[in-house]
Amino acid sequence: MSLWKNLIAAAALGTIATAASAQTTLTQVWKVQADDPASPYLLSTGDGTRGMFLNTNTLSGGSLLVASRTGGNFVRRLDPATGALKTPATIPNTNYIATGSTFVINKVLAADDGTIYALSLGVNSAGQRFRIYRHADEFSEASVPVDIATDSSGTNARLGDDADIISSGTTTKILVAGSTNKGMYVFTTTDSGLTFTSISLTGSPAFPTTTPNIAWDPTIPNRFYYRDASVNFSGAYDISTTNTGVAYGSTGPNNSLPPGTPVNTFGAYSPFDIGMFNNVKSVVLAIGASTGGQVNKPILVDQLSDLTTNYVGMGSEFSGGAMSNGNAAGDVYLDSTNNVFYVLYTNNSVTKYGLPSEVSDWNMY
Repeated sequence: MSLWKNLIAAAALGTIATAASAQTTLTQVWKVQADDPASPYLLSTGDGTRGMFLNTNTLSGGSLLVASRTGGNFVRRLDPATGALKTPATIPNTNYIATGSTFVINKVLAADDGTIYALSLGVNSAGQRFRIYRHADEFSEASVPVDIATDSSGTNARLGDDADIISSGTTTKILVAGSTNKGMYVFTTTDSGLTFTSISLTGSPAFPTTTPNIAWDPTIPNRFYYRDASVNFSGAYDISTTNTGVAYGSTGPNNSLPPGTPVNTFGAYSPFDIGMFNNVKSVVLAIGASTGGQVNKPILVDQLSDLTTNYVGMGSEFSGGAMSNGNAAGDVYLDSTNNVFYVLYTNNSVTKYGLPSEVSDWNMY
C-alpha cells in the first residue's frame, strides 16, 4: 500500500532503520489505551481481548466490534469515529454457552450485510467445543449455528485462534485457524448463516506448523493468506474443489506472493489484513506484536505484490504488554472504503490510523 523505501531492521527489538528517505509516520486518528477506566474491557495483563472487526453495515449497528473476556464474555461496540463505547456498550450475550470451550468468545466477525459472528476457542482436549454464534445485528441475541467437538471425537484440532469472513448471505464463508494441534477449516452456508457446513482444509504443500494469522483475499474467490509464528509471511493458498489449499506460486508457501520474495523480518504473532487501496491490493500488518514493553510498534502498510523493500513507519503505542500471548492474539482491520485501518494490540491498545493520501511508483498486478 506504499512504495516508501524504508527497511525494517531488528523487528524483534521494535526498531526501524530507514533507507535514504525519512521514515513515514502514520496518522493516528484515536487510541484507546489499556487500563483506561473508560475502556474497562482492555487491560495491560491477562490476554483477555484478542479479537476486533469493523461492522461496515450502519443499519446493523456500524460499530467497531471488540471481543473481550475481561469483565465478562462480551462483544463491545466502539464508535469507529472516536473509539468511545456506544450505548448499549455490548452485543447481547445471554445465549453464549459458558461451558465446553476454553474461551466462550475469542474472535468476532461481521458479514457485509451486518450479520455478526462471535467465535469461541476450542482446544484439542476431552469434551472441548468450537462454537460460532450468529447475531442478526448488533442488537439481537445469538443463535448457535456451529457447535462441534474439537477433541479426538470431532475435528481433533484446536480452532478459534484466528478467523476471517468474506461476503454475506448464502455466500458467506468463514475461515478459522487454530494454534497448537493445528486446524484449518472453512465454514459455508446456504441459508445465510442459520446453519453451516464445516470443511477441513489440507495444505499442499502442508500449511506451516506454527501459530497462524489468516486473511481472505478481497477479490479472488477462495484465496486466503497465511503467516506463521516463525516470522514468515507464508503466502497465498487457493482452495481447490477437493478442499485442498494449494500454494499460489511456483516455489511453495514460503515464496508464494508474486513477484517478490517475502522477507522474514515481520516478527512473530503479527496480525494482518488484506484490502484495496487506490485500486491496489494492499496489506496492513502489525509487526513484532509479541514483543511487549515497547513504546513504538512498527506497522507495515504496503502493496501486496511487493513485500521485500517497501514499508511505512510506526505507531506510538502504550508502553505495556502487547499480545504477550502467542496464539494469534490481536487483530488488524483495513477499511478500504474510508482509507483507514484499526489495530488491536492485546494488553496494549486499540488504535485507528489514517492511510497515506498519496503514494507513488506502484506496480499493478
